[in-house]
Amino acid sequence: MAAKARRNKRPGDRRRVDELIGVLLLMAALFATLALITYDANDGSWFTGPAAERAHNWGGRVGANVGEAMLQSFGTCALLVPGVLFVLAWNKLRSRRLIPSWPRAGAFAALFLALCALLDLLFDRIAWGGGTHVPAGGWVGRLFADGQRTVLNTPGALIFSATLVAAVMLLTTRLSFVRLAGAVSTWGAWGATRVAARWKAWA
Repeated sequence: MAAKARRNKRPGDRRRVDELIGVLLLMAALFATLALITYDANDGSWFTGPAAERAHNWGGRVGANVGEAMLQSFGTCALLVPGVLFVLAWNKLRSRRLIPSWPRAGAFAALFLALCALLDLLFDRIAWGGGTHVPAGGWVGRLFADGQRTVLNTPGALIFSATLVAAVMLLTTRLSFVRLAGAVSTWGAWGATRVAARWKAWA
């Protein structure tokens, strides 16, 4: 009887654990978002050394280090990290698997790497939080981009990274470049017609 009672409690206990993990992931996503949007290059971190007496980051010294670590690692792609954490938190809050599909997760990881490399190839370094020392694709993008440059040179690396981004987006989302092109041409034709009609009325 006692064993049966314990078995009946397990689903509820599992749900409580899932909700706890979901809440922790949600808090991590919110903290990462604040650390990035309030990042200040003048704040001290493990990467840049000591700084002013008081950190400007809303997450304090911890937020300054977290923001610096994400930006140095992934560049502007670091903005996608809170989104990933939000998705994981939502899955756990609904008692779903943290990663529903490993092949899909691998495809998104490839997309993330390709985006980091593409940003590094296009912009090299960016201004963020009052500083210009942040690599556009982070050291992850720099490593991937340098590997491509070695084999393909910069133009070939750009083509490869852009193609990889487009291919993975087609495989992991419902995006259709044909439908997108059709929509753009339709809206462009509509806009041109409206402008021509206004010009004719004004003339």
